[in-house]
Amino acid sequence: MLIKLLQIWNKPYQWFESFVKPGDDLGVRGLYRIFVFAIFVVLSIFIIDVALTAYTYKSEEPNHGIFGDFFGGIANPFLTFLTFMGLLLTIVVQKVELRDSREEMRRSADALSEQVDAFRKQSFEVTFLKMLEIHSTLTQSIDLVLVKANKTVTGSDCMERFHSRLKTKYRGRFRDGGKEFHITTLEGLDELKFMYADFWEPTRKNLHSWHESLSVILGYIQSESNSVEPYLSMVSAQLSEYEKILVFYHVALHGESRLRALILELGFLRNLPADLLLHRSHMHLVPTASFL
Repeated sequence: MLIKLLQIWNKPYQWFESFVKPGDDLGVRGLYRIFVFAIFVVLSIFIIDVALTAYTYKSEEPNHGIFGDFFGGIANPFLTFLTFMGLLLTIVVQKVELRDSREEMRRSADALSEQVDAFRKQSFEVTFLKMLEIHSTLTQSIDLVLVKANKTVTGSDCMERFHSRLKTKYRGRFRDGGKEFHITTLEGLDELKFMYADFWEPTRKNLHSWHESLSVILGYIQSESNSVEPYLSMVSAQLSEYEKILVFYHVALHGESRLRALILELGFLRNLPADLLLHRSHMHLVPTASFL
């Protein structure tokens, strides 16, 4: 019974909602209904007024004032009410239009934001690829003159020679199985740093700019990209196994450089060849590095 009463109670509201709520016609149908209904009521009042005036007509009294008072007294409040209804319907229509405008503006803002993100990503990738190209050119510009073999080695082939020089320095300083590194006590670290300093001094002119270029690329990835993994993989793919090992020993033994901080933060050195290490214990020199 209560549910039935609630349904009856909601009927007027449902009718009112369907009347004032604009559909695809943007409220024109509702305004048209008000207009037709107003004409019908005004004509009805006019006809009733004429009929009553004619029925009560007395020749000795003028009836124009009575006619006007009756018509105005009945029609004016009714037309005022319909004006209010029309105003209400107009407000509802404007509210819906404003809501649609806000929704359209939101969609436009989202689309613009997506375009900006796409443009920013495209700009980043163009610059990133250009950096890789410059780094590759820098690698190819490295050359070593092998006096004994009477030939010149260029490009990435030089990295194998640099690794061979590092191995020679290491074996010359640490005989009888090399120098072990203990991660818990850091025993052996200072001796390894002295050894690397001897290697680095004559090699600086060839590899300093190369390491700086790699540092710039990693710094650009860190600062400009929200997803660093794909770009780190691309940089790693550009480096040979010997290049990766040389970078590993450089960041481990050359002091607190920007390149070391970036590699530790990004976890760049992964899946390095363990067989190219100078000693198996050296894999702990860089905490974030991983080996095959």
